[in-house]
Amino acid sequence: AMGNLEELLIEGMYLSNDSLYAISQMKNLQELALPKELHTEDGLQYLAAMDSLKRLDLMSFELSPQGAEYIARTPNLKSLSINREISDEAVEKLSRLSSLTDLTLNVRYPQRGGLTDAALHSLAKLKNLESLNIGYGQFTDDGFRQLARLPRLKRVMIPNCIIGEPVYQYLVTTLPDLKEAYFRNFLPPRYKRLVPLHLLPTLERAQQ
Repeated sequence: AMGNLEELLIEGMYLSNDSLYAISQMKNLQELALPKELHTEDGLQYLAAMDSLKRLDLMSFELSPQGAEYIARTPNLKSLSINREISDEAVEKLSRLSSLTDLTLNVRYPQRGGLTDAALHSLAKLKNLESLNIGYGQFTDDGFRQLARLPRLKRVMIPNCIIGEPVYQYLVTTLPDLKEAYFRNFLPPRYKRLVPLHLLPTLERAQQ
């Protein structure tokens, strides 16, 4: 019966490599959420055998470049959510996930400075990406400009970073499918939900 599971959420604090290997043998599994701690990241290499896996959520552990390289071998992954600190180098490894359509890097309080423009240069290789959510980064307009290389992008959320208006307008005019955007200075704090792009210029900008 376990072999027929399509979704698996593992709660708690710890998961061993042997357990990850057992999970990798579930040939119908499409969605997997991993707990706060792994024995080592070596267990992530078993994900490469999971042809059926479409969505992976890493609940709360830091992902190293080596761990990211293991995940990048998952052949058909479409959605990836990482809820802990990640480096530019690790993001570069993830840029090999050619099937990815939805990426969340939910880093809110990085201890080592957070992502930089180098990460956005790497993410621009994900030509099938439709939704991008980054909790925090030290980005400049040069980095934001790289988002124009994502032809299928529909939604971008980088709520803790300010984007220059010329670059914002460049993205709006360059990306034909872009419907929603969220930057620190393009959505007033009182608006709790995303606002369609065509309405954003008429709204009062958030205080920088």
